[in-house]
Amino acid sequence: SSSSDQVFEIVVNPPTVETLSLPGFPMVGYPISPIVGLAFAELSSCRFRWLRKRVGQLQPQEAAAAVAAGGSWEDTGCYDMCYVPTDRDLGCRLKVECTPGAAAAAAGGGAAGGNGAEHAAAAA
Repeated sequence: SSSSDQVFEIVVNPPTVETLSLPGFPMVGYPISPIVGLAFAELSSCRFRWLRKRVGQLQPQEAAAAVAAGGSWEDTGCYDMCYVPTDRDLGCRLKVECTPGAAAAAAGGGAAGGNGAEHAAAAA
């Protein structure tokens, strides 16, 4: 064996998020859940994280530009698939992240990939 030998781990059919989107317009006090498309993953084994980013009272095009320009996302503290927007989300963009998991992941496999979706929050 020479020093140039390399070892690679081969993962067959890793849990993957293929699509992730938020439906409609989030409203304070009304639960929202993402639409998730998975491959080789179990929804019950996925981990979710909801974040918010303040964009103020900007017009939709300005808000989209502000989000695209970067800035910091604040963790909402919600790690469930379903999130209920609060008054703190007014004037914010919401983003959900999903880390896919498979039932076999607990037996030694790992989660791979990930995806996020975001949407503007609106008052009820």
